[in-house]
Amino acid sequence: MTIIRIFAAVAVLLIAGCSAPIHEPKSLVVTPKYAVSVSWETVNQNTDNETITDVAGYIVRWGQRSGSYDNAQFVPGSTISSAELQGLTAGQYYFVVTAVTESGVESEPSQEMGIDVGPEVSQ
Repeated sequence: MTIIRIFAAVAVLLIAGCSAPIHEPKSLVVTPKYAVSVSWETVNQNTDNETITDVAGYIVRWGQRSGSYDNAQFVPGSTISSAELQGLTAGQYYFVVTAVTESGVESEPSQEMGIDVGPEVSQ
């Protein structure tokens, strides 16, 4: 199994009533299979290092072209840091994750992660 980690730069997101933007999810991990496991670090601070408490969840987006995400899955909960994506066909996929506040404000996406999805080989 191949595990790939990325560390993204600071995102810009202004929260209503908050003067500083929050950080985007970091440490996106994608494990290749026909079912893909995606994980990330949860968001709990803005860019001024102030604690935020209104993260409603995360949106995992993916597609088969870099920068183009035709699919999305909302993952509810501020402490949930992974999602299992089922039913993918073999091929190249690109993934990003964003944080979403309770008021619907979305962070900038994490750094994009690209990976080949294919059958597991038994030996």
